[in-house]
Amino acid sequence: MFNFTIIKMELKRAWKGLLVWTLAIGITLFLIIILYPMVKDIYALIPAELQSIMESFGGIPDTVLEYFATEGAMMMQIFASIFAVMLGFNSITKEEREHSSDAVFSLPVSRSEFFWNKLYAAMIQVLAFSVGLFIFNVIGFLAVEPRVNITDFVWFSLLFTLMLMMMDILGMALGAALRGNVKNMVSLLIPFPLYIIALISQLTNNEWLKKLKYLTIFTFSDPIVLLKGGAQIEYVNMIIYGTLSILALIYAHNRFKNREFLI
Repeated sequence: MFNFTIIKMELKRAWKGLLVWTLAIGITLFLIIILYPMVKDIYALIPAELQSIMESFGGIPDTVLEYFATEGAMMMQIFASIFAVMLGFNSITKEEREHSSDAVFSLPVSRSEFFWNKLYAAMIQVLAFSVGLFIFNVIGFLAVEPRVNITDFVWFSLLFTLMLMMMDILGMALGAALRGNVKNMVSLLIPFPLYIIALISQLTNNEWLKKLKYLTIFTFSDPIVLLKGGAQIEYVNMIIYGTLSILALIYAHNRFKNREFLI
């Protein structure tokens, strides 16, 4: 099933975009982290009224990891999910959008083999992207607190990577459902509503609205919970989106395999 020619072709076409996304988000996160000593002094001056608002986002951080959870990780989640979902969407629609599908899919390789190797290439990029961000973040942590314990951050990073893989699959399913001449910005319809739902469930005091967290993919990799709250992982949410991702992958494969591509 592995076709290294297809994987190499996909990676060669995408490496510049991967590099730009990784450097842009990684450097931004590094700068946010190294500002912690200065921001820590600012936290001490925050009025009690604003501190009560910050409780919805985990409260005043006591360590650089807690600071990252409230100030950097949530931003990382939304921008990284945009990268992942657009990656999946483009992997399905690129040939049709560039009018190269006739040349590519006339090769002596089945549609099914094309699909799975596109998936493998996308997952390699997600892993490389996650590792790149992990390195930038850890360097920032060590620059601020040389003895910081990153065990919780490693666990968060694993769940964060799993979330990106699911986002990539959802992007592939959306790409398979739509015609290839649709702009890839339409893929943003996946991460933004889910992120807004996550924010609503965090900010509200209504018990029913809090349950909205089970509807969003960001819940099981919530940085506030994993890096500051000390609560258990939302396994129900992870199982729900794991199941949804499997169903989306099956749908995307069948649609891609039987699709009539525009030339």
